Amino acid sequence: MSPEEIAIQLDLAESYIRGGKNRPALEKLLVIQEEASDNPRVFFDLGHVYSLMGDFSMAQTSFERAVHLEPRFGDAWNYLGQVYAAQGDHDAALKAYTKALEIPNYLRKEFPAYNMADMYAKQGDLAKAETYARMAVDKNWRYIPAYLLLGKILIDQDRIQDAQKWLEQGAESDLENTAIMLAVGENLIRLDRLAEARQWFERVIETNPSSDDALMAHNYLESIR
Repeated sequence: MSPEEIAIQLDLAESYIRGGKNRPALEKLLVIQEEASDNPRVFFDLGHVYSLMGDFSMAQTSFERAVHLEPRFGDAWNYLGQVYAAQGDHDAALKAYTKALEIPNYLRKEFPAYNMADMYAKQGDLAKAETYARMAVDKNWRYIPAYLLLGKILIDQDRIQDAQKWLEQGAESDLENTAIMLAVGENLIRLDRLAEARQWFERVIETNPSSDDALMAHNYLESIR
């Protein structure tokens, strides 16, 4: 295949992945691999589809090949970290996330920062978890999962007021995200600011009345009536 043909076939394989057609994507990528064994994007896509299929061993091999071919491949380092974490190798996962964060021109550092925060939180190291959750917010002020995680980390430290500040900042960054609205309302209950909590729950319902968040908001409204 010519480079142009390889790029076209890769685009097709990635469209299969986006459409949830993992098996056709894998078949396509394995054919491309024979023609482009030095292409890091091929191995990144292979790692992605193997991850989606739950084959973490093959995903690890593929992502490791991708970063070997292109050491500045930030997304590949991040995904490799997730694969290590899924297999219980937390030290390797942290090293992979750190590699991603150290790449100067990597533009999506909120993802490895978030993953590091989540890992440290699960390990009970809330100080480090907070550091990386704040980093994730700093790297992308509209990344709602980072605000939600940071809020939980602060709540687990009984820093309810601090959590409220960050949760409200997250809600301001995405006015349509009902998950962060719900979290704001829940934390207002902790602060015994029930009238304000009702307003946030009503906002959740108004924004997306058929969502699971709206169902939870209804339940909260019933409980604090």
